[in-house]
Amino acid sequence: MTFPAPEGEPRTVNFSQPLRTRILLWAVASAAAVGAFSVSRGVGFGVLAVGVVALLLLSADPWPVRAATAAAVLPTAFGDGIAAWALPLAAALVALPAVTRSAAQVAGREQLQLHLDRARRREESVHVLFVRVTGGPALDPAAVADLFRLSDSIWLRQIGSGQDLLAVLDDHKLEREGVERRLLTSLAHPFRLGWAGFPADGYSLERLIEHARDAAEEHESLARRAPLEVGRHTQSSS
Repeated sequence: MTFPAPEGEPRTVNFSQPLRTRILLWAVASAAAVGAFSVSRGVGFGVLAVGVVALLLLSADPWPVRAATAAAVLPTAFGDGIAAWALPLAAALVALPAVTRSAAQVAGREQLQLHLDRARRREESVHVLFVRVTGGPALDPAAVADLFRLSDSIWLRQIGSGQDLLAVLDDHKLEREGVERRLLTSLAHPFRLGWAGFPADGYSLERLIEHARDAAEEHESLARRAPLEVGRHTQSSS
């Protein structure tokens, strides 16, 4: 049996909602401050203070990113000469966290895609796992990798206050129940999981992930039995 290749499969990473909100808030606060400073210094500093508070309170980003975004509005207080070159630089810094996160997203997704492509060429079956972990500190990729075989491909990505764990696993000698038991005894926070199979449930990576995510949403949230070590870095984005 020959497995057909998917048609029209997207390979781009879209800007996240937190990034769009961050840029919009920064642009509005900066424009308002520039306009206010053209009236008077007192009005300018008042509007600048309101913009900084709005950025800190309304942004959906982690607090360090919120603080950096708020600081990126401050060049408006130094006059037109400095603002002319400082604001474009500040805009680049506002978008920088999303650039690094998007690069990690592309790399993580590409690992899964390459695994699926290899299975398609060899006409082999694989399993796609979707795990939604809610809350808590970031999972350590190395500790998560220890839960899987060397031949498995995994990807951690940040989703709001939680994380998604996605994996492509070869069918050979795979026991889904064994993977679920390892996750249940290791993940430190409640999670939902679902499975999809290639080619039975779809041919494209997006369709398989969607199928596994839908299956996860139909199951009850699972609770931990023992904590998994957590780390500061992930391969994730918004």
